[in-house]
Amino acid sequence: MALYFVYMGPSCILQDFLFPGGKQNFWTGFVGYLFHGQWLQDLFIQDVTSFNRLITIMYPKATLFFSRKNTIKLAVGVYIAGFFIAWVANYWMPCCNFYLYYKSYSYTFLDYEDNVANYFIDTPINVVCSILAVVNYATIYSYVRISNKKVTKVMEISVQHARKSQELRYAFQFAFCTGCCVVTWISFRVMSLAMGGTNSPIFFSLTILQILHSSANSLVFLIFNKDVRQQFKHHIFGQVQIKQPMCRSVSSYTRECTRPTKSIL
Repeated sequence: MALYFVYMGPSCILQDFLFPGGKQNFWTGFVGYLFHGQWLQDLFIQDVTSFNRLITIMYPKATLFFSRKNTIKLAVGVYIAGFFIAWVANYWMPCCNFYLYYKSYSYTFLDYEDNVANYFIDTPINVVCSILAVVNYATIYSYVRISNKKVTKVMEISVQHARKSQELRYAFQFAFCTGCCVVTWISFRVMSLAMGGTNSPIFFSLTILQILHSSANSLVFLIFNKDVRQQFKHHIFGQVQIKQPMCRSVSSYTRECTRPTKSIL
């Protein structure tokens, strides 16, 4: 997002590269490298997040794997891996570099030789990471759906409807978070083949998808996560937050609840 705001926006307004010499300038290529590295680490983060949710929901006893210390290590490792692979693709491979290009209002390739980096690095990573995320989220959704079917047999109709509504929210969250990423990179390649290049203004749609993808997790949590939404309203609008009844399990299908006093966080 910062690269779009600091570099891409001004470049599109001026309809020129911000650095003299165009794509031959080191800093123009370096901005493309930063974008490339950020994209790759984002793909890796997407998979780490999907595995985190899979383990948390299906194997709660194994959540120590995602302790605070291990999570920090994973985050650092993902950034290192993303930017290292981008360095190999942009500076070690013979072709081709990513550029943020003002004529296409998006990222693009400006070289038209055999794109070795795209064939052997970008496309395989995009495909594998996307498949892993989709499989993990599909597994989570199937697990939640099957578990709900087992539990709802002894529940009231109103509770069953609430469970089904929850399933739909889960499905939308998973599809939205992962879908923007998958659609972005597939659209880039399909439109490139269909139009014989990547310099058309129609590629602006990729920028929109990229912004949606970058904002997806925040939007999903803000819209669908009640706790996050309440905290947002409290801190932004100063609304008083009232805690819901706290429940503890008494048996497999009954819960005992106590209502705490009003609390302002």
